[in-house]
Amino acid sequence: MIELLVVIAIIAILAAMLLPALSKAKAKAQGIKCMSNLRQLQLGWIMYSQDNNDRLMPTVGQGALQVSLLPNPYTDPGNPENQWVYGDMVQPSAAKNSDLVKLGLMFSYAPNIELFKCPADPRTQYWYPQNAPSGPPSNRSMSMNGYMNPIKDAIMTSTAPLNSAYKMFRKQSDLGVIGPVNCWVMVDENPYSINDGWFCQDPDPAKTTWIDKPASYHGNGCGFSFADGHCELKHWRDSALIGYKLAVGQAQSNPTSANLDDLHWIAERTSVKP
Repeated sequence: MIELLVVIAIIAILAAMLLPALSKAKAKAQGIKCMSNLRQLQLGWIMYSQDNNDRLMPTVGQGALQVSLLPNPYTDPGNPENQWVYGDMVQPSAAKNSDLVKLGLMFSYAPNIELFKCPADPRTQYWYPQNAPSGPPSNRSMSMNGYMNPIKDAIMTSTAPLNSAYKMFRKQSDLGVIGPVNCWVMVDENPYSINDGWFCQDPDPAKTTWIDKPASYHGNGCGFSFADGHCELKHWRDSALIGYKLAVGQAQSNPTSANLDDLHWIAERTSVKP
C-alpha cells in the first residue's frame, strides 16, 4: 500500500510538472493555426484583386447592406453590393449560419469555414446584449480593415464610423501611399466586440479610445494579415484592451486606452491621409 501511494504521488508530481508545458504547447499550436488561417484568407484577398482588375474585395459595416437573414437579394452572385462576408455576429440567426460566410466573396477563394474562426477563441457562445448571456455558437472571429474598399452608394450612403479624412483604399494600386507591407487587412477580433465584417479604428493619432477591439488570447495578443501577404502576431500592453469583456446586461463600450502605444500601432497601419 505504501509503495502504491508513493507511485501515485510521483505520478501526481509528474502530471503537475507536465500540465503547464502541455498548456503552453496547446496555446502555441493555436497561435500557429490562427496565423495559418489568416494567411490563407489573405491569399484569397490578393487573388480576388488579381481576378478583378486590381479592385479590392468590398467591405461593409452596419447599415442597409448588413445581411443576417436569408434569402436576401444582396447575396445574389453579381450583385454590385456583394461583400467579403455576410452576417452580424451579435444576431443569433447570423452567428450560427455558415451560409452567410459561404455566400461572401471570400469563400470561393478560401473555401473552408474553419478559416474564418480562430481556434483559440475562448467562447463557443457569443454575447448578445439584447438577449441572454450567451447565444448560439459563432462561425467567425475574423474581421477586415474597414478602410479596404468600403461600399458607399445609393443604398449604403455612409461609411461611418470610418474617418472620411483618411484614405479609403479601392484598388491595390491605392496602397502605394502607405505601402502594402505597412497596411493590415484582416484581424482576429475580440469575441465581445465582433459584429459585422468591418474592424473600425480611427487612424487619427489624437484619438485615445478603441472602437472595435482586437483579440488578446494569444499571449495577450492576436494575429494580423497585411496587404503584401505576410502575417504578424501582435502582443498588446494596453490593460484596457487586454481586459475588455462584457458583463451580463452590459452593452459594448469604447474603453479609453491606458497605453497609447497599442492604439497608435494599429492606427498608423490602418490608413493614412490622402
